[in-house]
Parts: sequence; C-alpha cells; structure tokens
Amino acid sequence: MTCSTSSSAPDASSGHNRVPEAPGNVNPAGPVVSDINAPTYSDCDVNLPGIKVAIQTSGTWNVSMQNRPARLPLLSLP
Repeated sequence: MTCSTSSSAPDASSGHNRVPEAPGNVNPAGPVVSDINAPTYSDCDVNLPGIKVAIQTSGTWNVSMQNRPARLPLLSLP
C-alpha cells in the first residue's frame, strides 16, 4: 500500500507537534522524543483492481529525532 499524502498538525489544546522547549530539545545520549497528534493519510493505493482502502488513526503518536552525522533525516514507523 502506498499513500501519497500524510499529515499531522498541532492544535491549541496540547503541546503535540512542536519541538520541545530547552533543555528538553537536546539529548547527548540519544534521540529527542516528541508527541504528535494522530496523522491522517489519503490518496492511498493498494495496486489491486477494484480494491479501495481507507486508513484511520487515533491517539497520541510520537517521533524520535536525532542529529545524524550524515545530516540525513530518518523517520521510522512500526
């Protein structure tokens, strides 16, 4: 399955989807973890004739961010 659009936006009622305030935005021992609102996915295709898919997400998700030597971003999803 491939989705061409995904998004997760901040809202006024939580601190989700924001870079943590200092000193929580630095961790010499590993990644900085930040909560995000459940993402939405659209324009998804399963490449199977006659099959349509819809993705529903809920709850709080989180992302881990870490400065890497090659300065390449890495996003991992379970």
